[in-house]
Amino acid sequence: MPLLAFAVGMLLFSTACSSAESGVRWAVNLEAALKQAKESDKPVFVDVYADWCGPCKMLEKDVFPRPDVMKVLNEKFVPYRVNFEEDSAFADRYPVKAFPTLLLLEADGAVGGRIEGAPRGPQMVEALESMLAERQKRKAVESAVEKNPADASARYRLGLQLWESSEPEKAAEHLSKAIELDTERSYPEREKALFALGHAFGIQGKLEQGAKFFQQLMQEFPKSDQIHAVEFYYGAMQLELGHPDEAKRYLQKVQQAPSGSVPQEMLRMTERLLAGLK
Repeated sequence: MPLLAFAVGMLLFSTACSSAESGVRWAVNLEAALKQAKESDKPVFVDVYADWCGPCKMLEKDVFPRPDVMKVLNEKFVPYRVNFEEDSAFADRYPVKAFPTLLLLEADGAVGGRIEGAPRGPQMVEALESMLAERQKRKAVESAVEKNPADASARYRLGLQLWESSEPEKAAEHLSKAIELDTERSYPEREKALFALGHAFGIQGKLEQGAKFFQQLMQEFPKSDQIHAVEFYYGAMQLELGHPDEAKRYLQKVQQAPSGSVPQEMLRMTERLLAGLK
């Protein structure tokens, strides 16, 4: 019996070590990850890294090997790592501004969540669980929109969630529809939606549409907490559109705003733009 118990104990120890040593089960490529996501109904977790990035190496060495992190990644996601600078197709499809960037992708490749930076230790587990929770909220809102496409509140919520997930085109689609449906201007999300729309169209290079929504925000919410940011973006858009007088009018409002109400970087950019208009 002691020998049998010893043998069983060694078997269990061997199995546990094998499981721990197996580490995160990274997909071999994005196509395989998306296919597995569709089959398993799990989202894809993407670690977007660069060889020269110190925090990226820290994640690889100290964070991903943690048992609690491995457990969440292997059980609740389809994990995939990509060297951003060596995969031009990925870089074209998913623009990234900082490293590391952690993405949550749906099976169709749509971005469902984004984290810029390197959460350490238990913070990574919290970040992953938060991404999953936000995904569930988004799916619930998507279901509400699907059941009732004329539900302005659901459209607002879905559009803003998409905006926060850095999906400006999809966000603009739902937020534009929400504004159209919200004829009574009765939803508190309206102010955020107008700002997001102005910014979203600006990012896409559709400056006239972006300026229209920023102008609408200034008219409807003249005391908005973001009014000076709106004036700056609107003024910059007008300058780009070839309307220097209109641009100068709004950029001067930013320049003359009360001290401390405009971020220093925005104020410096405002002064540079105005200097070019003299």
